[in-house]
Formats: sequence, C-alpha cells, structure tokens
Amino acid sequence: MRYFNKAMLVASAALCLNLSVFSQNITLKTGNVTVKEAMEQLKKSSGYSFVFSSVDVDTQKHISISVQDGNIDDVVRQILAGQIGITYEIKDKNIIIKKSENGVVSSKKLQTKGSVRDVNGEPIIGATVMERGTSNGTITDIDGNFMLEVPEGAMLDISYVGYKNQSVQVLSGKQIAISLREDSETLDEVVVIGYGAQKKVNVIGSIATLDSETLESRAVPDVSNMLTGQLSGVTITQTSGNPGQDAGTIRVRGVGSFGATPDPLVLIDGMPGSLSDLTPSEIENISVLKDAASAAIYGSRAANGVILVTTKEGKAGKTHITYNGSIGMSQATELPDFAHSYEYAEYYNMAMGTETYTPEMIRKYRDGSDPDNYADEMYLDELLGGHALQTKHELSVNGGSGKLQYMASLGYLRQNGLLDNNYYNPSNPQLSP
Repeated sequence: MRYFNKAMLVASAALCLNLSVFSQNITLKTGNVTVKEAMEQLKKSSGYSFVFSSVDVDTQKHISISVQDGNIDDVVRQILAGQIGITYEIKDKNIIIKKSENGVVSSKKLQTKGSVRDVNGEPIIGATVMERGTSNGTITDIDGNFMLEVPEGAMLDISYVGYKNQSVQVLSGKQIAISLREDSETLDEVVVIGYGAQKKVNVIGSIATLDSETLESRAVPDVSNMLTGQLSGVTITQTSGNPGQDAGTIRVRGVGSFGATPDPLVLIDGMPGSLSDLTPSEIENISVLKDAASAAIYGSRAANGVILVTTKEGKAGKTHITYNGSIGMSQATELPDFAHSYEYAEYYNMAMGTETYTPEMIRKYRDGSDPDNYADEMYLDELLGGHALQTKHELSVNGGSGKLQYMASLGYLRQNGLLDNNYYNPSNPQLSP
C-alpha cells in the first residue's frame, strides 16, 4: 500500500508538471516584424522552437503580435496568420508546421455579403471583389450582389473598369454596401491607337496605357520591369537579377504563337526596337494594343500584341532643364533559410530515433570550439547576403521657338551585382527635334 501511495504521488506530480507546461502563460507584443523574427522572440521568451520547411512558410512576411497572458496556440496563430496551406501541432517544446489541405491558418472566418452599385443606385454586374493581399475573391452577380468568406477584419478591394476603386473593412454582422463613382479622368485620357490618337472613352479596341510620370516614379534599372503591375493583361516575368541581363519577359494576354517567338511587337516612334534601350525620361507614353484589331494594321507580327512607345519631343517655350536621379541598394529577394548545424543534428537524431550525433558533437557544433571539424557557417548568406549599389541619373534639356524645338537627354546607370567585379554601367544619349 505504501508503494502504491508513492506511485500515485509521483504520477500526480508528473501530471501537474505536464499541465503546467501546456498552461504556460505567454506575453508577446511586437509590431511590424518578420515571421522569422517573431519565431525567434517566441523561442527566447518561452523556449518553443519551430520545425518547418522554408518552402511552406513565408518567413519574410511582416506581422504584428499582441498576446497578454495567453497560451501558446494564441501566439502561434498570430505568427502564422495569412500563411496558405499549412497547419501545425505542438510536441513538447517543438511546434511542427506541415502542409495542409484546409487552407489558411487564421482567425475566425465570416460569410460576408454585400452589394455594389453606381451613384444612381443601379447594380454593377461583374465588379471584382478581392481580399487584400490574397487571391481570394469573387465578382458581383446580375443584381450587383456578392458573397465571400474572409477573416474578420480583412480589407476588401472593389474595382470595375471605368470606375474608381474602393476599399472597405469586413466587420462581424455588418452587410457591405458599396457605391462606385466613374473615373472621368481615365475616360478623357488621350491614347495612341496605332494610326493616330483618340480619347479613351471613344476607343473600342482593348488598349492599356502608361504615362511618363508613372515610369519616372519607379527606381528600376530596366524600363520593361517598370511596366510590372501597371498594365492590365500584360505580364512581366524577370528571370535573372544579373546586372544588364535583368530585362523582363513581356507577355500580352498569355502566349499567342506556338513554334514562334511569343514576344510582342515593340515600336518606338514607329520603328521596331527594345524597351531596354530607353530611359524613363525619354518616354512620353506607352500604349499596349492587346486584341486582334491590331492585326489590321501590323499584320501577323501583332499576333502577340503591340507595344507602342512615343518618345518626348521638343516644345516651344523657355528652356527647361530636368534632372532625375536615384541611388539605392539591391539585395537578394529571398535566400533559403537553413538550420544551424547543431539544430540539424538534433532533429536528425529525433527523426531517426538514434544518436548518430552524440551530445559532445552537438556541443561542438553549438559553441564553435572546433570549427574545422564541426563548422556552423551560413555560407550562402556570406556569399549572396550583402547589398549592391545601384544608381541612376537622367538629365534632359527641352525648349525652342515656334519654328524650331529641341529635346536632348543623357542617361547614366551604374548597377553593381552581389558578387565582386560584376556590374553594368551604360550611358544613353539622345537628341531629337
């Protein structure tokens, strides 16, 4: 009986200890940090470590956390909020993140209903309703109504061609009513259509346009990459970050030719050319002809779309000197997030159920006492984890009289790579009447 009582006391103590571990109160408050930084802060404050593949989790996403005397689940949910296709489980002091078919790890979702109408109260059919920062969205039906499942507090962006975009926050129990206003400035814009210029409101064909102000506000070395996200139906893919070879691959409404080059026809003032040969200060506007109507003018070469570039010309009046310069640093978008040597050894032993790496070996990996035989270095970070200088300068002179106008420009670019002796520094002079 005495041994039985001792066994019960030991079991009760172990149970209490186990419950105390899982009922640990955690306080973590931080704002605008990356997921990786939040994981490290949680490890320092509570001892919990994350186990995951860098392919499954976006560790560079910025988040904010506010937990006061909460449990570990409250903190983990806030850290993983918005991460798509993952789930997690807690084993001892390890938080194991795995792929899941259940979608997003986030807070409670709401079945949001609403309607989109114009200023006259007429329903807008086919308006786009998107959850900000995700691909979750829908369109309005014939009555202008929509229904979408989103997390509470999410932002919805509502857009429709010819109308100004609107945003609204989702609140529990509240139906959303949106009234869109016409974007008159867009409809009055003058666009190049291949054989002249018209107001956009009178254009029947599918045309996307971009002016010089938008281009000059973006500090990107190559003009083709400046079009990214600016023209509907136009996709820009950058396949290389090497200086001088980082021009974007342009596709207009996907691939229109198989067996031939799918690149669109680029015309600079009516002559075939390349966007990479231009600087933003030279460009007046860019128009993209996207539908089959362009084939009536340019023939089969327009099968993949046509990009019309109009360069700036001299204007009568006083001489105007314009300078546009920028300087910045470039870095690798994202590098693989490797585990430390001692972490790999610990998890390898855990996965294999053996002691392939002894405690003594793990200690040497951790404290760096024998770096020749038990190294713990992040070689990829040392090689590609730095910053590279990037500077761009453009100078233009514009003026003239009623009979003679002139426009001269000079552009210079210095683009360094992440590796030594890897750079690109072209100059681009131009003179036009």
